[in-house]
Amino acid sequence: MSAAPDDNVRALDDTALDKRLREARAGVDWLTAMETGDFLLEERLGTILRVGVRASTVCLAIGLVLALTMGDSLASKVLMNAGLIALMATPVARVATAVIDYGFGRDWAYFTLTSIVLLELCAGIVAALVFRTQ
Repeated sequence: MSAAPDDNVRALDDTALDKRLREARAGVDWLTAMETGDFLLEERLGTILRVGVRASTVCLAIGLVLALTMGDSLASKVLMNAGLIALMATPVARVATAVIDYGFGRDWAYFTLTSIVLLELCAGIVAALVFRTQ
């Protein structure tokens, strides 16, 4: 007995569909393998930013409450300064983490560019400390 023409067409369509699905899965697996490092870096950088901003917010809020309730106390000054330093250090930590990650990943173009950004940030900090007026 021979198969009906519709069955042959359906079998051909199913085979072509299976081949397309296998190719698509292989492409997705390759893409996932290539971009997994990027996703991990983005998650790491996001965590650094969240922790830095939250720590800064907590320090500033407690320092402000202490300053409003107790006046100009040493604890309120220390907490507000710590909050500001944490807020300013957060982008530096983010860029330093990216430099390290790009170095380990041997992505020399991004390593070089982010290293230049990190050097500029550090130069700005040094300049602010050296040339500040009191």
